[in-house]
Amino acid sequence: MKSIHQILTAIIICVLSLSMSSCSFSQSQVPDNKYAITAKKLDSLISNNDTNVIVFYTTWCGGANETIDQFYKEAQDSINSKKLHKKIVLLLADDKVDTTILEKHRSWGMESYYIPSSGTSAIENRSTIKQFINQCFPKNKIEWLGRGFKVPAEIIVAPNKVILNEKDDMQATRFVIERILGFPVGKIEVVNAK
Repeated sequence: MKSIHQILTAIIICVLSLSMSSCSFSQSQVPDNKYAITAKKLDSLISNNDTNVIVFYTTWCGGANETIDQFYKEAQDSINSKKLHKKIVLLLADDKVDTTILEKHRSWGMESYYIPSSGTSAIENRSTIKQFINQCFPKNKIEWLGRGFKVPAEIIVAPNKVILNEKDDMQATRFVIERILGFPVGKIEVVNAK
């Protein structure tokens, strides 16, 4: 029994070593600093706007990328055409930063950045998202942002920098559908906190 445990441990260590070495990128692949987000930069992006939707995503989640390409692109088109004072900010939390994807999102009219040092695994990516949210919004306590939270992780931020969906991760989706796309989905309890 002890030898099986040792073999399994050795296999896990080898797999982790291989995945970490293949996931990291050389200095020449590090994206330009204009694509990196900081708490200060995010603060300046949302300081003078109406309610904002901040979407955290990763490259390894196909569902997150599909949601952005379809749902959030349509939402941004609606913002642009209706001249709404709302903003969608996309933040990539992944070590694989493809600046062409960031530029594609920017061409739609969205703010699009990556969070530096996001790690090489799903656990590290999620941890980075949680740490970044806590750094940017220290007064908020997001109940749904647990260990296995989904990506994309979406937060709604009022102009006074209060996260409005602290207790409900689906509230951001309902907010976009109702307030930006204009489709009624029932009662939405989004209020601008003072």
